[in-house]
Amino acid sequence: FITGLLMALPRSAKASEVVVKNVTSTPYLQMTLEVLKQFEVKVKHKNFETFNIDAAQTYVPQNIAVPGDWSGAAFLLVAAALCADAGAVVINNLSTTITQADAQILNVLEMAGITATKTKDSYSVHAATVNAFEFDANQCPDLFPPLAALAAFANGVSTIYGIKRLVHKESNRAKVLQEEFAKANIRITLRDDEMKIYPSAIRPAIINAHNDHRIAMAAAILGLAGAKMTIKGAECVAKSYPHFFEDIKSLGGKVIAS
Repeated sequence: FITGLLMALPRSAKASEVVVKNVTSTPYLQMTLEVLKQFEVKVKHKNFETFNIDAAQTYVPQNIAVPGDWSGAAFLLVAAALCADAGAVVINNLSTTITQADAQILNVLEMAGITATKTKDSYSVHAATVNAFEFDANQCPDLFPPLAALAAFANGVSTIYGIKRLVHKESNRAKVLQEEFAKANIRITLRDDEMKIYPSAIRPAIINAHNDHRIAMAAAILGLAGAKMTIKGAECVAKSYPHFFEDIKSLGGKVIAS
């Protein structure tokens, strides 16, 4: 909503001020400002809490190379970390020139003992033992599903903070992850603002995606690296990643549509 205002108000006939209370997801606001700057639109801000926008600005046409989506790539990076049979997995078009909150997946992989080697705009990942990790996802809440899948295969209990940010996603993701992962024998506890994931032997399960693309993708990771998963409503991945299951096949996954 704030991004929409920041994009629209520079075209207003009068100067504008936007005041944000209890600001969250500041990397997304930073990304918005970086894109506006590319089109020569100016927005001043103070700690992402007050934005001052001059009137009657003009967007100057540009040639823009759109970088890959770190939110979708996070699932592939996690899959690569878990699937030894896949060998080295290379993911292309992952630039850090524009801020994307979910590029934080690289830091979590490092915490978990997984090496992601960068070459230009590509990252290469080999499977390795996953160490338990602790991570604050308040600024990148879309990472909860892939990180929960990663933690399910760790060598100890992992903790992720920021579950209050998950209530109003496509589903109440904290509750859904807890309920659906339990079917696969992965216990998740929710307390205050933290999620704890207790790894265990993955068992086959029927997972309800709850019309949430990221839940469907997280379930697919459990299936790729653990045991057979039947995902009800798997087509919801089309919202952000229509070819997700084709890419899972390229990692050696067996995907059967029904």
